[in-house]
Amino acid sequence: MFALLQAQEIVEINPGDDLSQVVEETMTSTTESEVIFNIHAGTYNYVSIYCVITDNTPSVVRFIGVDYPASCTLSANSHDSYALSLRSEFDEAEFEVAGLTFINSGPGLEASTSYPNDIDKLTITNCTFSDCYHAIEAEVIKELSITNSTFQLPYLHSGINGIFLTLFSIEDGYIGGNLMDGNDAEGVPNIGTAVSCDGRYNEIEFRDNQIRNFSGTGSNDPALKLTQEYTYDAHYIVYNNLFENNTRSINVWYYSSYDIRNNIFTAPTTFSHNEHAVKLCTFNKGTVQGNTFIGYKTGILSGNGAAMRPGPDIMDNVFISPNGVNVHQINISANHENVNIESNTICFLGTNPPTTLAAIRLDSNCRISHFRNNIIQGFPNPFYFDDFTGDPFDIRYNCTDGTWPTGYTLEGNIDLDPLFVDAANYDFHLQTLSPCIDAGDPNMDGDDYLYEPEDLEYDGSRYEIGAFHYDLGYEVKYYPDEEYRWEGFPWQPSGEEFTAPYLFDWLIGQYPPQSVTIEGEGSNAVWTPSPGWFPVDYAMSSTNLFKCMVDFVNDDVVGEQQISETFMAEDTEIELLETVTEHWLAYWVRCSQQVDEAFGDLWPLVKSVEADQWYYLSSSMPTRDFGAQPPSGGWKGKYMHFGKGYVVRFFEPVSLFTWNVPGFVIPLGGTQGQKTEYFQGEAGADYMPLDVLDIPEGVEEIGVFQDGVCIGGAVIDSSAVTVLCYTQPTGRTEPELNIATWGGRNAASVGYEVFNPDTGAFEKSRLIAGRQDYALVRLKETGGQAPSRPLELFANHPNPFNPSTQIRFHLPQAGPVELVVYNVRGQRVCTLLRGNVEAGTHTVVWQGTDENQQSVASGVYFFRLEASGRTLARKMLLLK
Repeated sequence: MFALLQAQEIVEINPGDDLSQVVEETMTSTTESEVIFNIHAGTYNYVSIYCVITDNTPSVVRFIGVDYPASCTLSANSHDSYALSLRSEFDEAEFEVAGLTFINSGPGLEASTSYPNDIDKLTITNCTFSDCYHAIEAEVIKELSITNSTFQLPYLHSGINGIFLTLFSIEDGYIGGNLMDGNDAEGVPNIGTAVSCDGRYNEIEFRDNQIRNFSGTGSNDPALKLTQEYTYDAHYIVYNNLFENNTRSINVWYYSSYDIRNNIFTAPTTFSHNEHAVKLCTFNKGTVQGNTFIGYKTGILSGNGAAMRPGPDIMDNVFISPNGVNVHQINISANHENVNIESNTICFLGTNPPTTLAAIRLDSNCRISHFRNNIIQGFPNPFYFDDFTGDPFDIRYNCTDGTWPTGYTLEGNIDLDPLFVDAANYDFHLQTLSPCIDAGDPNMDGDDYLYEPEDLEYDGSRYEIGAFHYDLGYEVKYYPDEEYRWEGFPWQPSGEEFTAPYLFDWLIGQYPPQSVTIEGEGSNAVWTPSPGWFPVDYAMSSTNLFKCMVDFVNDDVVGEQQISETFMAEDTEIELLETVTEHWLAYWVRCSQQVDEAFGDLWPLVKSVEADQWYYLSSSMPTRDFGAQPPSGGWKGKYMHFGKGYVVRFFEPVSLFTWNVPGFVIPLGGTQGQKTEYFQGEAGADYMPLDVLDIPEGVEEIGVFQDGVCIGGAVIDSSAVTVLCYTQPTGRTEPELNIATWGGRNAASVGYEVFNPDTGAFEKSRLIAGRQDYALVRLKETGGQAPSRPLELFANHPNPFNPSTQIRFHLPQAGPVELVVYNVRGQRVCTLLRGNVEAGTHTVVWQGTDENQQSVASGVYFFRLEASGRTLARKMLLLK
């Protein structure tokens, strides 16, 4: 439920004010439950702000640099004194610190508790910490968030550099979008640690950060130290970060579990013998997947254990080995079991490698569960065994130009050139004719049944051997059949236009399309490639959003587009038409940002933003009638992602526009919202956002209907939700929209009232398709039976199959039905069903035979359903 706004006291603080005294007096005198200190730009010296929440003080305290990004600097003028200390003696204390700069302090910000009372929530965002001995110390906090902040110039104290973050017992932590630079004022790397985590109950996620220039003198001095020395398990998630020029980047210790994915690790140019990117010394199993390791002597080191401990899952990584160094990119020390090494690419790119050079080192008593689908190139020996006493393991479906060891089961391995696109420039994608394509293990789940769905990729083919490096100038776009994607296409230098034929040449010879639809700002085009591919010229710009849909000849296909050409610079200044306020913009900053941060100084001018998964509206609607901000009115949790496109409306014309760049670049993909199961409609190129309030308890989904057809749905996790309604063109004038709810067992049509911004109240009215760009409603009494589920065709089961498979479909109303099987040439194989069928869900079995009851050959087939005025199709695979 949406809570009413709590009572607030806002305190304005200007340069010259005694910050410590103002905070102390306000905390003891105010009677409100929340106090906000609006700190205006300026320099505040000799501050040591001590803020304690007790039963008799406000339970929520916020310190806000209101003129951000203008500098608001707090300095304790001593590395032995804190600038801001936050304490709690109350169970539900909440702090926020935003838009402040901390210098010459130690720590800059301290947050602690009088245990067992802990801080309920601490949010730190858009802050800068410079020349601080321990920038932030946070201890015993239920919910901690540190985002979009900069940490630089660590203080050198008694020969030990200051630590940026010291975190102890964080129940739920998020460290995201920060820059941590270990270089001091003379450019000398930090010899300490950027982040040190310890304590009970740690659950911390590190995402989208850049951590660079840390060169600890010992193997236990990494940039990111994750540990749990107690018997309580800690869990650390490390996703999508850039670790740059660190001698050692991550150590995981003791009772910590870990999930390290999609990071890039680049080693410094000077080396010492013990360099490693990731060191694992833990009693818990974890995953290291999808990472790129460039120039390290050891990418992953799993440390010794006196007793057996679970080994890591090492999957889908790329290891690029430095020249002339006898290294092991994966080093599994003694006493590990259940080690999984799968689908990695390990390359030595130097010349004249030593004859003893080996990609992987295995020490005594190591037990390998899987070694498959790996590419190892440039190493004379894939393995180095150091007193290895583990059980022999299978070496299956790998590719190497080295020599496999004797005495092991070898199956499906190849010794051919993998045909990388451009290994010298770290592009390990496979060329079309690579022998590693569709050559992976055909029994991935290990149950001795080959080519099951669990063994295959989405298109029914075997997995590839190896992994590829996700370069900072590289992007992969996916196009499901007949689904709109909101994309930007940075194929040319900023501002230059290019034509659509160049963009869609990739479709020819891969998955032939029936048509391609593109909608751009103020124009659109549709192309049909058969009998020839002759689309008209259509000018496109790298700075713009284009809504694209591909209708493939074969339904249920996903096209893939690999874009690796010139990307526009993040700080490109985009010229906008001064006569309009609506613009279709592509977001080319290589880190995800919340929508309010992405626009920087222009955020107050933003009226609305449309994304393919969410909608934002800067609303001035009065809240007296419903007591809460509509879901579209909030920006929290609404992120803009690299390579995506957005429709932006400003309150007034804007002539020049630049995305806000936070100072570092991290490649990130988009996110998908939770999918509805009951109310499913087809997405179009545009939608009408509908905010729905007062949703009763027990409702799991909401659907919006036009003429009995679902045009939008949403999964419910609160009493309010935004539904993106893809209204359909119609010959009728003013078709009414209806709303229905699903409670897990039944669906019901519901009544609603529409908010009238002119009167500031909800009124009995109708929602009319095409009449409004946005609407706000609240639900009322039940209105009767809900519209039925749409026509649905489900994936066959099993798939692949031999010799028979089941095909299910749901028919919303009784009527004629035709279900036909076709081969890949579009020829009819057999008719499974033709005639009138009752409404409901039905199952038909295909025995793998043609019209003459003769068994058909192995291969890909399609089953097509025609009913209720629609046609649906899916793909299946017969294997004998």
